Amino acid sequence: MQLGDVLRDHDALGILPGPFADPIDFIIGEASRVRNLIVGPFIPFGYRSRPGSGGGQHFPGTVSLRATTFMSVLEDVLSELKRTGFRNIALYNWHYENAGFVYEPAYLVSEQNPELKIVVIEDIFPEFTAERRSIIWPDEFPGLALEHAAVIETSLWMHFDPSAVRDDRMAPDFPQRVVNHDVVPIDTRMSTSSGSLSSPVSASPEKGRVLTEWLVQRLIGILDEEFPDPGSPAGERNGKRESSRA
Repeated sequence: MQLGDVLRDHDALGILPGPFADPIDFIIGEASRVRNLIVGPFIPFGYRSRPGSGGGQHFPGTVSLRATTFMSVLEDVLSELKRTGFRNIALYNWHYENAGFVYEPAYLVSEQNPELKIVVIEDIFPEFTAERRSIIWPDEFPGLALEHAAVIETSLWMHFDPSAVRDDRMAPDFPQRVVNHDVVPIDTRMSTSSGSLSSPVSASPEKGRVLTEWLVQRLIGILDEEFPDPGSPAGERNGKRESSRA
C-alpha cells in the first residue's frame, strides 16, 4: 500500500524521531510491532549539547544547531507532513537539550492547523521505581541527568547492536564538578573526556532488553491514550505489526 492510500483511507499515525545518534530507532522499531506507525525522517541534529547533561559543545565531533534554527527546521518538517496529509503526529525526542524547543514549533504549526493533532513526547523514560532502579543500577542511581552515554544507552546498544559497543574501552568516568546550573564559557570539569557522565561499566544486553520493554510500554501507553486504535485495543496487542518508513 502506498503512503497516499494510507493517508486517504484512515487517520494514519506518523511519528517523528530524533536525534539519529541515539538508540531511538530501535525503540520505535519495537513499538511498530505493537502499533502501525509511519515513521518519519529523523531530525539528525539537535540543540547545543550542555556539559552537565550531554557531554558539551567542546566534545570532539559535536555538531549542533542554535535553538532558532532547530525550531525552524522542525516547524517546516511538521508543516510539510501536514501538507502531505497527516492529521496525527507524535514527536518523540531523546535529546535532553531539545526539551522546550520541540514544543514551540509544534505549538506554532498547531495554531495554524487546529485540525492537526501533535503529541510532544519529551519525557520518554518510564518511572524508575525503587525496584526498577535496583535492576538497572544495583549499586547507586546517578540520576538521569548523568545517564549520558552510561548504563541506559550502552545497554540498549548491547541489546540491539553489540558490534557498536567497544566494551574493551569502557571504564568508570565521572565529572570533576556536578552542579545544578550551567557556566559559559564551558567549564570542562562538568563533563568528561569520554563523554560518559557516569560509569557505563555495569551495562549489559539483559538490561537493554528490560529497558526496551519499559520504554516501549511507555510510548505505546501515550499513543494509545492520545490516538486510540479501534482495531487493536490496549492490552490485546499481538506484537506482529510492522511499520512503514516515510
